[in-house]
Amino acid sequence: MIIGKSFKNDINESLKNIQHEFYDRSLSLILAVAKNQYIIADSILQAGHPNIPLLDKINSFDHRTLQDTHDIMAAVFRYRHQKSGQSNLFDSPEDEPIEYQKLWCDWLNDELSSLKDNASFVRNVIEAVVHSNKDEGYAAEGNLYEFLVGYYSIEEWNRNLGI
Repeated sequence: MIIGKSFKNDINESLKNIQHEFYDRSLSLILAVAKNQYIIADSILQAGHPNIPLLDKINSFDHRTLQDTHDIMAAVFRYRHQKSGQSNLFDSPEDEPIEYQKLWCDWLNDELSSLKDNASFVRNVIEAVVHSNKDEGYAAEGNLYEFLVGYYSIEEWNRNLGI
């Protein structure tokens, strides 16, 4: 995860640090959800897609293939969960990271539950990972980027701000 500023007032460093801490687990979850859906679709269609045997061989992958995907989703979460106003006098600052951790993990799971039903998302996650560091993989990464920018309606966000 690239820790940076993705939108105006993207200043919650505590939340960014939690997302950074959970980066590897988040990437694994993104791939696991897409992989499961891809295998189910292939099985239903009895397609025997050539990516299926390649998926079975993946024990690890280059995190950069899904970095933009993660970073966009992380930025959307931060944008939607910005604190407005002042903290409650009785809020415990020590509990904030624990709250952020739960909120981030729950939100990511919910988002992936919705995104797994989108063929473009699933297919491009799989192709980005299976064909990482190759033209086909780079194309899938670009497709994921464009899909998520449209899906989350963040076209107005400045691409130079980190996403």
